[in-house]
Amino acid sequence: MLVQNLKNIGLVTAQSLMKNRDSCIPPKKKNYSIATLPIIAAIDAQSIVKLNATNRDLKKALHYTSHIHEVSQSFNVLAKERFVGKQSDLTIIVHGIGKPLEFGDGSFYQKQTSPLSWESFFDGAFPKENEDLWKFRWNSGTDIVGDSPLAALKYYLLNRENCLSLARKTIIQAYADYKENGQKINLVCHSLGAVLMFSVLKEAQTQGILLENGNLLKLGTPQKGDPPNTEYFYIDKFIMLGSFVKAFYLDSEVNFNDAQIRKIYNIYNPQDEAGIAYLIIAHSTNFGDINSIGTGEIKSPCVQNIETNVRHGDMMFDVGIIRQIKNIYIKD
Repeated sequence: MLVQNLKNIGLVTAQSLMKNRDSCIPPKKKNYSIATLPIIAAIDAQSIVKLNATNRDLKKALHYTSHIHEVSQSFNVLAKERFVGKQSDLTIIVHGIGKPLEFGDGSFYQKQTSPLSWESFFDGAFPKENEDLWKFRWNSGTDIVGDSPLAALKYYLLNRENCLSLARKTIIQAYADYKENGQKINLVCHSLGAVLMFSVLKEAQTQGILLENGNLLKLGTPQKGDPPNTEYFYIDKFIMLGSFVKAFYLDSEVNFNDAQIRKIYNIYNPQDEAGIAYLIIAHSTNFGDINSIGTGEIKSPCVQNIETNVRHGDMMFDVGIIRQIKNIYIKD
């Protein structure tokens, strides 16, 4: 009944929003794809807000923030298990949907405040101690993006181009660092953060990213037809946690070769609650085969899928997940 109510809400509000499309979307977003309007409408529906406040099961299903004490416990364990690699490379950490963990954040379940931010967590708990870590924040923080996943998804949909622009700048900065000191570039991305970085890498694989000097930056090695002013880079490891890539791209579009991305890992939960919530919201939009949810196994020869039972919001801070990342770094 709850799922059907959400579907009805999405359909009714989507119809209303489509009739008043120009007045409902900010001026700079008039060309926004109409296919996403049912999603935005469902997110904005006051009925969903009321359900979220009154239905305990829905609230549990849609609240992704980890228990504060569990994050601290994970940090204390992982900080003692770090290793020093043979060389220092660059890893870009990308958060997922919603407001990243900040100092002083309160717990949904208990009256606690966090002694850690997501940045300080990885500074002290990332498995490779001598890695050069960049923490890429693609949203605008607590002042704009709420902790509610519905509000956060709305922010992403309406600000996607701005988020992509930040992701391009991050890749360009990493490439400049690579040219200067030869550090390999790695990505560890959660949820919609994986979609952002994947989208930029697809752009770099196809048409290329425009640099300030007028050159093109492309993923891989020189190909026939590339302009003479093309520069090239590659990604060593791309590790996705609870990725929504499968919701926005076909499996056949995940088609990088070894010269573009050496290793791709997709750590996913077949019962990911975020993917299920996404499906409820986006039910009327056709994204093709999404394994019944917005996340899941990516059936591509260039992807190594790793199944987990860790819930979506805990993946970035989970001891078992971080240990899997450690094994990947040691092995590779």
